[in-house]
Amino acid sequence: MTEAPALYPIWTNAAPEGIAATTATTPDGVVLRAATLRPAGARGTVVILGGRGDFIERYFETMVELAARGLAVAAFDWRGQGGSQRQADGGPVPVVTDFSAYDTDLETVMKQVVLPDCPPPYYALAHSMGGPILIRAVALHNWFERAMTTGPLIGFMPGLLPDRLGRLTISGLRYGGMAGAFLPGRKRGSLKTDAFEGNPLTSDETRWHRDFDTLDQHPSIESPGPRIGWIHGALQATSRLQAQAAGLHLTCPVMAVAAGMDRLVDNRALFRLARNLHGLSVVVIPEARHEILTEADGVRAQFWAAFDAFTGLAAPPARQDAA
Repeated sequence: MTEAPALYPIWTNAAPEGIAATTATTPDGVVLRAATLRPAGARGTVVILGGRGDFIERYFETMVELAARGLAVAAFDWRGQGGSQRQADGGPVPVVTDFSAYDTDLETVMKQVVLPDCPPPYYALAHSMGGPILIRAVALHNWFERAMTTGPLIGFMPGLLPDRLGRLTISGLRYGGMAGAFLPGRKRGSLKTDAFEGNPLTSDETRWHRDFDTLDQHPSIESPGPRIGWIHGALQATSRLQAQAAGLHLTCPVMAVAAGMDRLVDNRALFRLARNLHGLSVVVIPEARHEILTEADGVRAQFWAAFDAFTGLAAPPARQDAA
């Protein structure tokens, strides 16, 4: 039996009471770190799909808020990041160049962690890179009642990657043997290299430092910056999704919550997808930066209002003692 992996709370980011860490092993031998939170009498389970470079600890606060709604939660780290950075034989996980590997990760967690041990019905909450992965999953599997994604990576913001010339350059580098190379200046994860001032992720300094401090104290769960192979894989995956959109059948409604001040993903690509993909709706929080779930309280309140209305899973009203 595989030993349960560690979780890494810090004093400003306590682990939710009752959280349990576990593992799931993919068919190609990658050991994924996962965690579940199952409050008594849970009325369903939300599966969290993080973004590139994410780690379970970033979602502790969100897990507590979901549990307050009477929901169980399952979260995990994608292969090659967080606590999922090993294979069953102890070897390193190769750079992901094809997003179908992430499809395998999600299917593995669903089959080994969620479906056997977490109470139905099931809902999904994805972020950034997790967005297109979730949409593909909803088109292939009848797992979820409702699915939401924040800041979905449907296209890169122009300027980060110039359109056709940029795609050709990335493709040439990837097939020229540089799949494992970094973009210039992007070897380290963004939380470790950028200052809070002017960062593209969040306007909330306390939550920014919470995540920064987690990586500072536990550097083993930090992911490096995006590699050429990963960028090429993301471009291929999002291009296919756009091309196939009109023919896809989503097995449940999907809502995308876009950040109006996003400087990392291209919201125009998201709106193009929504025009062609029946069952995908979009709402925009105008003042939000990319990381909506780690944004300031006012932004997060708008997200939770959208979540509650879309899913019908609002927290029950607080009980008042009889006079």
